Amino acid sequence: MNEKPIDQPRCHRLFAFGAILFALAAEPSRATSVLPNSDLTPYPDGRPVAGYRLEAQDAGPVLRHGDGPGQCDYLGARDVWVWEQGHTYFMHYDGAGTNGWLACLATSKDLRHWTKHGPVLRLGSAGADDSASASYGVTFREGRNWHLFYLGTPHTTPAPDFIPAFPYLTLKAHSKSPLGPWNKQPDVVPFRTQPGTYYSATASPGQVIPQRDDFLMFFSASTANPILRTLGIARTHNLNGAWRIDPEPLVPATEQVENTSLYHEPKSDLWWLFTDHVGLRDGLEFTDAIWVYWSADLNHWNPAHKAVVLDARNCAWSRHIIGLPSVVKVGQRLAIFYDGNDSPTMPGGVKSHMNRDVGLAWLDLPLAAPAAGGTGVAAAVTNVTSAVDLRSAFEKWGLPLRSQGNRGTCSVFTLTGALEYALASRQQTGTLLSVEFLNWAANQARAQAKDGGFFSDLWKGFEVYGICPETSLAYRQEYDARLQPDERALSRAREIAQARLQLHWIKPWDVTTGLTEIQLLEIKRTLSRGWPVCGGFRWPKHESWHQGMLQMAPAGEVFDGHSVLLVGFKEDLAQPGSGAFLIRNSGGGVHDGAMPYEYVRAYMNDAAWIAPEIRSSKSDRRPAAAQARAGRKKSEARNPHQEFGAGPHSHFAGTAENSFRHSDFWLLSGFGNLDLGFQIDPTPRKGT
Repeated sequence: MNEKPIDQPRCHRLFAFGAILFALAAEPSRATSVLPNSDLTPYPDGRPVAGYRLEAQDAGPVLRHGDGPGQCDYLGARDVWVWEQGHTYFMHYDGAGTNGWLACLATSKDLRHWTKHGPVLRLGSAGADDSASASYGVTFREGRNWHLFYLGTPHTTPAPDFIPAFPYLTLKAHSKSPLGPWNKQPDVVPFRTQPGTYYSATASPGQVIPQRDDFLMFFSASTANPILRTLGIARTHNLNGAWRIDPEPLVPATEQVENTSLYHEPKSDLWWLFTDHVGLRDGLEFTDAIWVYWSADLNHWNPAHKAVVLDARNCAWSRHIIGLPSVVKVGQRLAIFYDGNDSPTMPGGVKSHMNRDVGLAWLDLPLAAPAAGGTGVAAAVTNVTSAVDLRSAFEKWGLPLRSQGNRGTCSVFTLTGALEYALASRQQTGTLLSVEFLNWAANQARAQAKDGGFFSDLWKGFEVYGICPETSLAYRQEYDARLQPDERALSRAREIAQARLQLHWIKPWDVTTGLTEIQLLEIKRTLSRGWPVCGGFRWPKHESWHQGMLQMAPAGEVFDGHSVLLVGFKEDLAQPGSGAFLIRNSGGGVHDGAMPYEYVRAYMNDAAWIAPEIRSSKSDRRPAAAQARAGRKKSEARNPHQEFGAGPHSHFAGTAENSFRHSDFWLLSGFGNLDLGFQIDPTPRKGT
């Protein structure tokens, strides 16, 4: 692997290189298409999953650690950056050496056999930004000049691993040759981490793309507590000057992705951004997959447009860790370099960062994005409008937004609002329904007197007792456990129960997770079809609203919880997550407001909607509500009711391991004959 190249005459070398490229280019172009992902297993903390796959073909490891010059990589070779220049392939990789991680160089003529040349950077002097690590070197050629943007940090773990730790900074060097030597430019400060931003702990380098008069760098960003990883764009006119960082990230910080390598597909005029995803298993965060996002616009990226490229499912040798990608076009294929670990078991703790090797995988070109109007998971992604607002329907039917006052009845108001809307859609006229009666009915159904309840308790009360109009039993400012509806109210409630309404679950209650991407898309799809969605959330301990928009809160500053009714959405690139849901809020703060997609992704405990019942077209001809009741009986046997504050709270916090370097349930309503392979059983929640 590390033999010296034979010193052939230049014409022979060019002929050999051309023959390699000809052989690669001559392979038939089969294209690689984005297809629905059949494995949507949720992460324990609810971080998004990719709804698609773009299946790469793995070729196994091509550069092993341990034999670099001067023991430069004796503990690992990882975090690669590969490019081609002058009929030679160059690879910068992070060598875990005897005194730290340094950017090292290897060269190749065929992408499989690499000659190691040792470190291209040295550690900075004591107190310098790169005094503990000078690694991950990203190159860009400008005329005869070569620019190197590399990661520096003054902090690492103790010997012998020396794993780089926060902050991760972008530093600069230059050269006249891709071989170096690289001269550091400490006076050039491209950009730095900034407190209170999405790049408060990480602002490390990524690929540079020229665009008109600007250069765009797709850099890695993260916060520290909790650790939320995402990507951002920095812009400059001068590669030896300062960069401007976009105020919002490329994709929501809940995506948990880092590092970038881009490819432009000329056939579709789409950009493909390859990145590594950080997963979570048994309390340990680690890079578990290569993802790719696609977009027609370098400046705007839809977080739903993403696919798994390589993970344990299609990697031939690394069964757990799939790290940082670098892509290079070779003939009619795209080469993907990445790092992994061939240990049969997952290395524990900080050792998951060590003993990496570099692998190679391939994608046949061209790359093809999903066509609009598909089926299954693809339909969930593409068949959604850009804006919905159901508030006008509430107004048309005379269904005003009401306040719960000082009582803990937000879930009752939320479900009552959905019942009012569903009933009005059938009758084409609005009837204000009794929150007080539904609260009483839930207490009767669960044989326990208390104020407020889970959506499932409230629905059970409705199924047994119905709900009467507000005029038959008005809402009271204080809870009365001795309250008993009169016979007139009970009779009116039984009449309304005959409307045959049905509850549909999108996400059963789980306070330990947020939404998967598919669940968020199904909420938007449900709203697009004209039905509001009941949502239970972890809620800010100290609400902050700006122009009617609920502001994001750290995981440690939310509690379980509060319920609101989602009545619309709008795409808005200025909001976290690139959009916001419109809400009807019976609690304090803003009643007729909105919350960003990112908040909903991170903190939504459960989601359900109500509509007039339809009969199943399958072999089970029972009314859908009867089928749902049968499913709930099974669920209730497995899942005891959880009261307010009893379940675990989702306070995502970084551990000592994941503060270091780079490290479902779902329901698709109305998807025709799509076989999900399992049923959804609701579990209870409660809010205040």
